[in-house]
Amino acid sequence: MVAWDGASTPVVANIPAGATVTYQGTTYTGTLVASASTKSNIYLVHSDRSSGRDIYEEYITVNFGTTATPSYGWEVLGNTDISLDALGALAWKDTVTLNKGSGDNVLGEATTFTAAASSVTFTGGSDDTFVKSYPGTTSKLETAEITGVAGEVTFSAVNTNTSVTATNTVFGTDTTASKVTTESKTATNTVFGTATKASKATAGTAVSLAKPASSATNVSYVGSATTSSLLETATVSDETLILGSVSVTQGSVTGINGSQSITPYTFADVTVPVVSSNSEVIVASVKTNTDVTVPVVTSNAEVTATNTTTTSKTAATKAANATTVATGSLKSNDTVGATIMTGLGTPTTASAITDVGTGTAAAQSITVGTNDKITVAKYGDLSVTVS
Repeated sequence: MVAWDGASTPVVANIPAGATVTYQGTTYTGTLVASASTKSNIYLVHSDRSSGRDIYEEYITVNFGTTATPSYGWEVLGNTDISLDALGALAWKDTVTLNKGSGDNVLGEATTFTAAASSVTFTGGSDDTFVKSYPGTTSKLETAEITGVAGEVTFSAVNTNTSVTATNTVFGTDTTASKVTTESKTATNTVFGTATKASKATAGTAVSLAKPASSATNVSYVGSATTSSLLETATVSDETLILGSVSVTQGSVTGINGSQSITPYTFADVTVPVVSSNSEVIVASVKTNTDVTVPVVTSNAEVTATNTTTTSKTAATKAANATTVATGSLKSNDTVGATIMTGLGTPTTASAITDVGTGTAAAQSITVGTNDKITVAKYGDLSVTVS
């Protein structure tokens, strides 16, 4: 930041405190106090030490205290007074050119190489044939079942047989009959005569009807109760008006005094038996009635049978289950006997290498990755031109 450029009256508030400058014979002292806000800037103050040249003193803010308790002040960093006389003619050049040739490619660090696939050829090897497996020829053992002895049993052995005549009764399907047990009871023997007819009354649904008053009231058909006649005709005869009359008969009318429920009935003829006489008799009454099974005989025929006499004997009894045993014979379609091998059958063979021989690998091409090539300038191609 340019605090004062030397071309106009200095503004002391912009010049670091304590720095002095002279302008047109008057000296000015800066009043800008160093602080945290001035730390990030370099303040340039014009110096007149060399007439005709723009030289600036450089001021920076420095913390002379600690981070917790800062104490800021100004420090002169230097100035822009630089002499290039020692550079000779080079000080007046402004262009530097690096001259280099076409260069060449070199392999950089971590270069990768890719080898092409190749085949290996073996010569002079040998092989042999080996048995892989035998399928085997099988058959079944023929079996038989033998039932052993479970114990002994006593039976009747026949001693003599004598022919006799007997009845051969053939029974059919049993049937069910009723077994009735009776006892004597006294009953009435009723003798009926000729039936007669009677009326059967059937009650219908009750209906509500008007209930008449207890006494009748005399009323006239026309007019009041005292009217006894009224004009019926009027004619003129020989200029004379003749009035005809008719008597009015009074009658009594019974009024309504509430309602009452009346059940209607319908009547139909029915036949009614007529009892002629009743007398007491003794009858057999059923006491119990139970179902019993009765055999049904289909046929009876006389046949000749044998009268046999027996003697008690003891014999062995058969075991409950038979034991299956092999007979020693072969039976290919037996479903019970075990399967056994009767021959090796035709073997399955395969060839196996016994000597690999000598292997020869085909030639390979190695390819360098494109990204691993770096172009550099050769030492003999480099030069520098300054102008």
